[in-house]
Amino acid sequence: MLTHKIIGKDSSENFTKECIGCRGFLIKDNKICIIYEQNTGFYQIPGGALEKGETLEECCIREIKEETGCDVIVKEPIIRIDEFYGEWKFTGYYYMCKIKQYGERQLTKEEKENGAVVLWLNLEDAFSVFGTYKEYETLEPCKYGGFYREYMALKLMNMVLQEKIK
Repeated sequence: MLTHKIIGKDSSENFTKECIGCRGFLIKDNKICIIYEQNTGFYQIPGGALEKGETLEECCIREIKEETGCDVIVKEPIIRIDEFYGEWKFTGYYYMCKIKQYGERQLTKEEKENGAVVLWLNLEDAFSVFGTYKEYETLEPCKYGGFYREYMALKLMNMVLQEKIK
């Protein structure tokens, strides 16, 4: 598994709070699934936080089902990204997923309020979207961090896929 560490300007690796989550790469017709929040302008790879009693795989499957409506098969995580901001450490596991079937989305109240929609982008367009992270560094640090994390995840995923081709 490839790992990457992100240390925010306001942090070190000393943390008192931790959040673990999972995200999944869904690819169909040479396009990758991205969640776009129309009311916040936020983009992200489908996924979210681990719930009590859940395995990492169960978290990934549940989050993807809720956000995209897709039932998926997950394998071992291919990427882990550790992020340190203030007193927080966020650990994200990224899985390659295979779509079994499509169904109904089950969005949270917040996702509905934010206008979350499913987009299928070619990889170049996804890199362009997340590659804008530098624009948000001072004005919107949360968006900066999220976009940078997803940009690095795409970059690492691309490396893994290129290795598999060799």
